[in-house]
Amino acid sequence: MRWIERAVVGLLRAVLFASLIGAAASPASAQFAQGTIGWISPHSAQPYPSADAACRAQWQYYNGGIDSRYIGVNINPGNPNRGGCSWTQFQYLCRDETGGGINSCGTTFPTWVELRCDAGYVPVQGQFCLKDSNLAPERPCEICELMKVNNGATVNPAKGDPVVLSTGSVIAHSRDYATADGDFVIGRSYRSISVGRSVSFQSAPVGLASGWNFDFMYELQLASFSGSPSTPNAKLALVAPNGTAYDFVMQPGGAWVPDTTTGAFYAPTNLKLEFVGSLPSDLSTLQSAPTRARRLRSAGPRRVWPATAIAGASPTAPTIVFRR
Repeated sequence: MRWIERAVVGLLRAVLFASLIGAAASPASAQFAQGTIGWISPHSAQPYPSADAACRAQWQYYNGGIDSRYIGVNINPGNPNRGGCSWTQFQYLCRDETGGGINSCGTTFPTWVELRCDAGYVPVQGQFCLKDSNLAPERPCEICELMKVNNGATVNPAKGDPVVLSTGSVIAHSRDYATADGDFVIGRSYRSISVGRSVSFQSAPVGLASGWNFDFMYELQLASFSGSPSTPNAKLALVAPNGTAYDFVMQPGGAWVPDTTTGAFYAPTNLKLEFVGSLPSDLSTLQSAPTRARRLRSAGPRRVWPATAIAGASPTAPTIVFRR
């Protein structure tokens, strides 16, 4: 009888193990963070736990032929919460790699996948969803520590790794090189949730991989631009290498001032933005002529960056990089 009991126990364990494996492999049973629906593909309403899982399921649905090879997902450099799938098909690589035909290689081109959030949540740069009411502009902690309110309590303190308590963002800084006199320094900054809330931010910073940016890499991102210098409708965001973003709006006459839409408290006090030269009568032409003279100037010395246009930038929302 004991062998029967052992056989039954072994069978139950095998069934339990198989059910657990099946549950782990099933997108429907994947556990998502609070507020996160998951990664969605046009081929199905089923959410997937990652962009790669969504693209792989899309490939299997549309083009999982005998000879087709799944390549992967290319995350959008301007929006890490959206990506494009990639696989070989009859029109691309499959014939060269396998000698296959239309039927075995397939002819369907891949499309997009994107991260979806529950109502009341928004996707942020770290590829997860955050409650919209909790989303605040990211700010440097060295400045936050100097701004005291509530009887000495810090507005945006950092603890631990460090983690910014108000946003949950992990921050880090590394110095790669410095001369003995300190006049020439190369450093990098990291922020897990870059930018935070911004009304004019357009796309993820064009920097290093995995959330790192060199300390000299500032970006000026143009939002709405229309009207004339006397009646302007012009907004932009200055994206700093430490993962913060500062909104500016043009005033009648052409002067730039901080945009306080996200709160006057978050307005920068040590940055000045100015247009060098004569403004065009039609401000919308600034978007199609990104090489016009612009300078970003801060309150401190030796902090002036001439603008350089990024090749291939969108004509409706060009990104301007400032380099020292």
